[in-house]
Amino acid sequence: MKNIFEKYLIKAIEVLVVIFLFFLNNAYSAKIHPDAGTTSASFLKIPVGAKASAMGGGFSAFPGYIYSFFYNPSSAASIERKVFSFSHNIYFNDISQYVLVYGFNPYFIKDKKDYLSFSLNYINYGSMEKRSGLYETDPFSPSSVEGSFKAKDMEILMNYSFFHSKDTMLGGNIKFISESIENENGRVFSADIGGIKKANIKNRDFYFGLSILNIGTKIKMISEGYSLPLAFKIGVSTKFNKSLLSFDMLKYSDNYPYLILGFENNIAKDLYIRLGYRYRIYGNELGFWSGFSSGFGFDYNDFSFGYSLNSYGDLGYSHKIELTVKYK
Repeated sequence: MKNIFEKYLIKAIEVLVVIFLFFLNNAYSAKIHPDAGTTSASFLKIPVGAKASAMGGGFSAFPGYIYSFFYNPSSAASIERKVFSFSHNIYFNDISQYVLVYGFNPYFIKDKKDYLSFSLNYINYGSMEKRSGLYETDPFSPSSVEGSFKAKDMEILMNYSFFHSKDTMLGGNIKFISESIENENGRVFSADIGGIKKANIKNRDFYFGLSILNIGTKIKMISEGYSLPLAFKIGVSTKFNKSLLSFDMLKYSDNYPYLILGFENNIAKDLYIRLGYRYRIYGNELGFWSGFSSGFGFDYNDFSFGYSLNSYGDLGYSHKIELTVKYK
């Protein structure tokens, strides 16, 4: 029975791949969503953590990974040790992202497992040239630079997750979000909620996840207020042999839905390879290759390292590294 189930599971994966290729081969041009560009804090859409990024950034149904509460706030409940992690994202156009995470078991609920985490997500867009056009002799060939300005975004997050029952995890995030460009600043509080349900089907564990992210009011810059990119996520993950498979559906309030497929394989004792693809209904805005991601990771005792490579089409690539330590 087990071999038969694995056979049909592999067939299902092959069907999913064929469906993905069908969509991709027919996505010659990407359709722009009518609400594109109407939200703020777009940095909240950037996948966090090298492992999750290498697998496409789905992770709404993946428990036990320290960065997974960015995708589903309930997912950290199954972690049983103190964890400290640092992630650095070398983005295109000299943009840098830094993420610090610390988590531990507070034991707030008697006889139930729970987890408390804190994180700092910081993005520096570097120095940009300031041009108003007032002193340009030829608007098609600008020659005057009137100085420079900087822009940065920041998210401070507190996560709490717990086991509501033996097979059900619940959790939430409270976030402080800040955007700054030159002398202008915008700040707002927001929240995330989510849950994960474990189910045993044909002697195999499946995790089903649901989360709603970036719930909050508008963030005001100068005199205009812009909504946060409200996100709805639903997904499933499972392990078979030495592999992990995850599938997510992601919908932002200002864009069409995404289908995200992630894969990880334990090719050696402590070495993992990871692949992912993110497809947006009506085509990826940055082209066919912009949906691909890959990476690897390895564990050594209580330390782990991860790397991911994400394509953004003609804009370039994102390189993420992740260093994590676990301790009592």
